[in-house]
Amino acid sequence: MNAEEETRVGPTVSHDDVGRPRPVGKYWTDYEDWKVKHPSAVENFEAFTELARGKLLTVFLDYDGTISEIVNQPELAFMTDEMRLAVSRVASLYPTAIISGRSREKVFDFVKLPQLYYAGSHGLDIVGPQTEVEESNGSNGDTKQNSKQREMHQPAPWAPAVMDEVFVEVTHGIKSIPGATVDHNKFCVSVHYRNCANREDWTKVKTLVEEIVAKDPTRLKQAEGRKVFEVKPRVAWDKGKALSYLLGQLRLGDGEAGGQGNGESGELRGQGDSESGQNTNGEGDGNQSTQNTNAQNTLSLYFGDDHTDEDAFHELMEMRNDSGCGIIVSSVPKPSYAKFSVKDPSEVLLFLHKIADLAERGVTKKLDTKNTL
Repeated sequence: MNAEEETRVGPTVSHDDVGRPRPVGKYWTDYEDWKVKHPSAVENFEAFTELARGKLLTVFLDYDGTISEIVNQPELAFMTDEMRLAVSRVASLYPTAIISGRSREKVFDFVKLPQLYYAGSHGLDIVGPQTEVEESNGSNGDTKQNSKQREMHQPAPWAPAVMDEVFVEVTHGIKSIPGATVDHNKFCVSVHYRNCANREDWTKVKTLVEEIVAKDPTRLKQAEGRKVFEVKPRVAWDKGKALSYLLGQLRLGDGEAGGQGNGESGELRGQGDSESGQNTNGEGDGNQSTQNTNAQNTLSLYFGDDHTDEDAFHELMEMRNDSGCGIIVSSVPKPSYAKFSVKDPSEVLLFLHKIADLAERGVTKKLDTKNTL
């Protein structure tokens, strides 16, 4: 099968998964003991400040359960105006991205902030901030300015067509399961059982998803989140890989991130750096020594509440120079690779304003908007 055919129909042999270990086992006695291992980022903000001092922060945010509340109807998971203001304020100071299991079009419709990076479908569909582009306006030769998000990377371009078929099959299969619902998130399909009344019903949902994946194991794999089973394309990609990809594109990674992709690359610097930023066309993996230097002056944050967010926490934990920091959003103890914790979206809101204050006071570097991608 040639590259063009694989783009259209997917691989005929399985790609290896990322193969990350999941945090398992109970290592706490109660919530307060768990917070010793994952200190509250709000209550211990002075310690966080020392970790961040003199660095440019990069901010990655999950959506559901992180900057919006978990709700029974996913289509009603609106973020508050206060949260939108906080995210916008942070994005004016630091590179900021949303990495969500929702399709990037859906999550953009909720967030409505064009200055952010968006990685939808668990990082399988990545776009940059909206930019003004000049387009032809008819046969008279006139042009017009339109705002468009710049497509950066899609590691499984064949997946939407496959997920169309999966969506049809799931939609038919859940008709007999009360409370089950399905979302087509373009590069993956999410089957929710939050509203199923009993264990028997959500077990039926799990079995349905397992049977669908078993029919096409070379192209499909199963994942699980908070009250949701998901069908994803079988590629070695997850939220952690999407995070590192974006850092690589910004030349802020530690040299481990693969900058492959179809977007432009460029170097993004905080104010106070001695060299000016630059945009260059190309693959985006850049000079490794430059990336390593930038990584030492960068602290990457990821906020998330779900099983899939552990992929990003693990990626940050593995970064050199203590340049990654996961922050789990949870009011109950559970295994996690995150360094810090916050209880709920209201504490995420508070923390975002606190890190914005750090940049405005000169404690951390802030975004040089003249040199953004």
